[in-house]
Amino acid sequence: MSTTAKSVLVAAFALATSAANSQVEMFNDQNLFETGVSGIGSLQIQTFDTVPTSTVLVGNELGDFTIAARQISVVDPQDFAPGLGVGGLNVNSQPNGISASLVYSGVSVVSDNLDDDFLLTFETPTPAAGLWIGNLGATNPDFDTTTTVEFLNQSGAAIAQFELTQASAGLIGSGVNNRIFAGVVADESISAVRVSNAAADQDSILLDDVQYVIAFPACAADTNGDGVLNDSDFFAWVTAFTADPRSPEQETACDVNRDGSCNDSDFFAWVTFFTGAGCPGV
Repeated sequence: MSTTAKSVLVAAFALATSAANSQVEMFNDQNLFETGVSGIGSLQIQTFDTVPTSTVLVGNELGDFTIAARQISVVDPQDFAPGLGVGGLNVNSQPNGISASLVYSGVSVVSDNLDDDFLLTFETPTPAAGLWIGNLGATNPDFDTTTTVEFLNQSGAAIAQFELTQASAGLIGSGVNNRIFAGVVADESISAVRVSNAAADQDSILLDDVQYVIAFPACAADTNGDGVLNDSDFFAWVTAFTADPRSPEQETACDVNRDGSCNDSDFFAWVTFFTGAGCPGV
């Protein structure tokens, strides 16, 4: 199949998926994704840049989501062994990403050419999620080797699916020195993201900047999220406000006026909700 035909089919698939469920939006541009989630909740981004390179993760170190893969290596693509590829663009935030097939041999990163299958499972299902995938394809160029990214609901069914190649719209870079964003905003909660990249296909992908949203309460002043607006929400707000450090969930619950920060103005916003019209249905 020609490169053009394959690109058309990939684009048609994305359009068909969106048309089948108008409550799902698919993004290959992180800036547009961030705009799409701005009114939904607070965006959390997990980088791997504070973890030392060559660390092998268990998969449960990251708090709000777990990672399952045959191995999870923290890799700086600038350490690729000579001839393996040029990796400056393979991660979105420098220096590190994670891979299942890229591992350290001494000071150089080499590939074992086995699968790069990942399952990222969120502790709390989220209305939006995304991630960067780098080093697509096996050669310069390679428009046929595909990486599949699926966003799954709580039953394990795919809400949306990306079929990514070096020909995909939104790709940054060229040849194997590349990366691309895949993100979804949906009314149906996203429980997990599954990345499938077959063994023995001579490519070795990296994942970076895993993103998810902690949803705002339906009522901004229902701080404890129990569906009732009462005095207990005030104490929940004070707990979140005074926490040091605050968890991402506390930061979101405290941000009553939804300006992206937790501060004194949120107290006055909470009082306005509580003493005024309240929240519909609460």
